[in-house]
Amino acid sequence: MYGENLKSLRKQKKLTQDDVANILGITRQAYSNYETEKREPDYSTLQKLADIFSVTPDKILGEKEQNHKIDISIFIDRLNQGIKKKELSVQQIAEECNVTSEYIQELMTSPKKLPGAATLLNLAMLLDVTPDYLGGFTDDEQGYSPLTPKPKDLKLVLEEEEIVFDGAPLSEDDKEMILGVINALNIKAKKMNKRKKGKV
Repeated sequence: MYGENLKSLRKQKKLTQDDVANILGITRQAYSNYETEKREPDYSTLQKLADIFSVTPDKILGEKEQNHKIDISIFIDRLNQGIKKKELSVQQIAEECNVTSEYIQELMTSPKKLPGAATLLNLAMLLDVTPDYLGGFTDDEQGYSPLTPKPKDLKLVLEEEEIVFDGAPLSEDDKEMILGVINALNIKAKKMNKRKKGKV
């Protein structure tokens, strides 16, 4: 449904796929994948598309237009209930999420906004729920919503988007080299984590 809506909204604005792709900073093929529904736009891209077409994200997704402002109290309640249910300490959560205990305490009492996508995902995994549920985007503990902020997959970004570093575009060779370095660091981090767990 969203693919047809994107196509229709783009034509109403008299824009080509190239035009929209350029505004988003991605390739035409990457944008085309949204219109053919081979890929679903992540939360930040969905917001950008909504801005380009002067509509709400709901209009693109084919849902009734409604205000999707997050009620932060839902997140606070679900976070605290989950922590209590799992009998986790603030320190344990902070270590698992790679953040400070003070930040977890703030999230449990008076956050100004939802945590970043990666922290939201880590918290949800600890509590055995989806980030979508924890963030208040759905009432199903294992449910999903396209409006939930999701971490970007760096591999997909490197494969599908035009990347610039310090003003210069990265070549395909540059991207391969970056992926190689990241893979090596990832393997090293996993080995270190195994050693840490072995010592505990």
